[in-house]
Amino acid sequence: MKKLGKLVFEFYATVGVPLVYLFGLVLIAYTEGEVMPIFWQILGLAIALVGLLMWILSYVQLGRSFGVLPRAQKRVKRGMYAYYKHPMYLSIMAAYVGLSVASGSGVGILYTVLVIWPLLVYRAREEDKKLED
Repeated sequence: MKKLGKLVFEFYATVGVPLVYLFGLVLIAYTEGEVMPIFWQILGLAIALVGLLMWILSYVQLGRSFGVLPRAQKRVKRGMYAYYKHPMYLSIMAAYVGLSVASGSGVGILYTVLVIWPLLVYRAREEDKKLED
């Protein structure tokens, strides 16, 4: 029975984490925000673009080590991972903050700070427990 509970948790976490990210993007896109001055729109888009590019690059650098749930394996120490433990999480935050600023979405900022950030911190801590240096 314990194994079944673990499998159910893994299923919901594997499906749920991407849905949390998707819901944040939907909130940013579809909630009415302030009309931001062009400087803030450009700055927000630049931050989001850098975040998105870093997100993709960190995914590529992880290769087969990528997973939604942490598992016991060797820590990746190449590319951005040679300088930061969790560049993907940093890039996710940059993308969400940048998109929220560009669109003037206060709801997006709140969601990022109250949901995305704690989720990323939790995931980073869990990964650190399982990864071997």
